[in-house]
Amino acid sequence: MEKEPVTHIDGTLRIISPKTEKSCFFGYYDLKAYDDTDSFHLCNMAEFEDRVPTSADILTLGVVDLANGNFEKIDETCAWNFQQGAMLQWHRSKKDTVFYNVYENGEYMTVEKNIKTGHRHYTPVCANISRDGKWGLSVNFLRIYDFRKGYGYCNEKDPYFDIAQPENDGVFLVDMETGDKKLICTYPEMAHLIGLTSDRKLVVNHITFNPSATKFMMLVRTFPSENDKTWATNLIISDLSGNMKLMSRMTMYSHYDWQDDDTLFGYCTYNGVDDCYWLNTEKGIWKEIPDDMTKGFDIHCLYSPDKNYILGDGCPNGQGYRNVYLYDCRKEKYRIVLTAHCPHSLATVEFRSDFHNRWNTKGTRFSYDTIQNGRRQILEVDLSETGLIY
Repeated sequence: MEKEPVTHIDGTLRIISPKTEKSCFFGYYDLKAYDDTDSFHLCNMAEFEDRVPTSADILTLGVVDLANGNFEKIDETCAWNFQQGAMLQWHRSKKDTVFYNVYENGEYMTVEKNIKTGHRHYTPVCANISRDGKWGLSVNFLRIYDFRKGYGYCNEKDPYFDIAQPENDGVFLVDMETGDKKLICTYPEMAHLIGLTSDRKLVVNHITFNPSATKFMMLVRTFPSENDKTWATNLIISDLSGNMKLMSRMTMYSHYDWQDDDTLFGYCTYNGVDDCYWLNTEKGIWKEIPDDMTKGFDIHCLYSPDKNYILGDGCPNGQGYRNVYLYDCRKEKYRIVLTAHCPHSLATVEFRSDFHNRWNTKGTRFSYDTIQNGRRQILEVDLSETGLIY
C-alpha cells in the first residue's frame, strides 16, 4: 500500500527544487541554503540517487529562483556525497557569493565564487568556514570516506590509511584570503588528550566554528577495530592556536548547533541518558532540555536566526515517517510541525535522504530534503501565518 507523503503539516508546503527527473537536494542542515533576501535557494543536482557516488560521478551545483522555480547552474564537481553535497553554501558576508568544494588537477580545494561576475578564488579544501568568511577548517575528507562514505570524498586513497594517528594530519586552519594553511591540532595530540593508545585510529568527522570564530568544536571518532567493532565519539573544543579541551570522552555525541560563542546545543549521552543538552564550553556545565522532545532519538538541531527556536528532524519511526520539531526556547515547549514519509534502511545509510531542515534568513520558513515523491526533491514549509513564530 502506497504511503501518504505527509500526514501532518503546520503552515504551507511547496516543492522548491526544479521540475526535473534528476535528483535534487541541498545537503547538511548547518549550511546556508537561502540567500540574504530569501529569494534564492541553493540546489545540488545528481543523475542518480540510489548508491554512493564514485570518482567518475559529477554533481551539478546551482541556484533556484524561488519566485519562478528557474535553475541556474553555478558549476560542477566530483568532490561530493549525498549527506553534505559539496559543502555548497552562501557566503555570509559577501553578496552573490558561494563556497563549494572541488577536486581539480589532483587536489581538493574550496572555491569562493561570485555567481554574478564569475570570479573564483581557490583555497585548501574546507569542512567549515567562519561566518565572516575569513577562516576555514580543513580536514582529511579521504579519511572520513574510509570511516563513513556518506560524508567523505573518494577520488584518492588516504595517504595515511595505515597510520592510526598520523603526525602530519588532523585539523588545519586556513586563511581564506591568502590560502595559507597551518596544522594546529594533530592526531597524536588528540589521542594524548583523550587518553588513547597509539594504535587506536582516529578521524575528525565533524567540525564547526563558534559564531565569532574564536574557537571551534570537533567530533573526534574512533575507527572500529578488530577488538572493538563499535566506534565512539570525543567532543573537543579548541581555540585557533590549537589549545584543546576535552568536553566528553568515548561516548555518543551526534548533531549540534552553537547557541552563542560559549554554548553548544546537541544530542548526546550524558550521565547515561540520551537527550539534547546545552553545554557551557567554558565552565563545562551541562543542562538537559526541559521537555521530552528528543529523549531516546536523535535530531538534526538548528537555531532560528533570532535564537528563539530550535528546529529539529527526528529519526524515522517504524512506519517510515519522520517528524520535524519546533522547540520554543522561551516557553520551553515543543510542537511537531511536520510529519512526512521518509524511506530509510541500514542498507541505504551512506546515501539516505535525511530532512536536514534549514531556516531561511528571516526565520519564517524552512526547507528540507526528501524522497517522499519517488526522487530527491527540496520542499519548503512556510510558518509565517501559523502564529507559531512570534
